[in-house]
Amino acid sequence: MSLKGQWIARYIGNTSGVVVLDLDEVSSHYRGTAIAWSDSPEHLNSLVRIRTPSKATTQRLAQVPVTPLYSNGNTVPPEVIEQLKTSGKLLFPVTADIEVSLKGENLELSWQTPVGSFGRADLALKTRGGTPSELQPHRINTWERFKDHVNKLERKRYIFRGQESSAWRLRSSLFRAGRADLERYQFEDVNADINKLVSNLVPL
Repeated sequence: MSLKGQWIARYIGNTSGVVVLDLDEVSSHYRGTAIAWSDSPEHLNSLVRIRTPSKATTQRLAQVPVTPLYSNGNTVPPEVIEQLKTSGKLLFPVTADIEVSLKGENLELSWQTPVGSFGRADLALKTRGGTPSELQPHRINTWERFKDHVNKLERKRYIFRGQESSAWRLRSSLFRAGRADLERYQFEDVNADINKLVSNLVPL
């Protein structure tokens, strides 16, 4: 069994919400991110970047830096954090101690911080990006029929994306390839592609 993949579940603790854990398997370890999205709009969300020391199925990580996020996913600037702390409106942890343990097909995740905040989540199954879609496709082969169909749907509830096969789940090619860590993709894969493109340019 492996820790790699995308795991999503509800968490409970001093707050509650949804936690998303994205881990890639890299040579001798795992790396990726975990984000705790709070149910409360009054609380900031928390992102940690994870790099395990091994591929063991139980990992204990001490003093992992915590990055505060707004609900839109943007990083909260340090000066805003300081203002909130000074006003007494916020007690946000700088680090967290994290434990991840894979037991069969279940993944247990827990954390504690120096300011007393804590949480835990039981992630029963990885997301099923690699399994066939259970959705039944509509056979629409003209633009007019497509417009007629979507104009009858409830407004602002659906989004549409194209992909090669209707048997695929609505997942990006990154996740279908067994990857999960979007930061690694952004800073390694994309940069590698740019460097390759630049190296192949021929001066005029």
